[in-house]
Amino acid sequence: MGERLKVLLFVAILGFVGGIIADFTAIYVAPVLIKLFPEIFRARWVLSGIAGSVIMLIIVTIWAYITEPGMET
Repeated sequence: MGERLKVLLFVAILGFVGGIIADFTAIYVAPVLIKLFPEIFRARWVLSGIAGSVIMLIIVTIWAYITEPGMET
């Protein structure tokens, strides 16, 4: 399998896992955030966007640290 395809599949899997984590985060963290910041966090899309961006930043950062430096060509 080509290196680009492997990277694309890996990023797709990371995105899928990130989406699952974002959904669980939004379900359980949302009530707390709504109580703390009621006007900002009333829209579910705001919570999902914040959770997704934070989780994907964490996942991509981890991926960047665990991949080999010689993988870039």
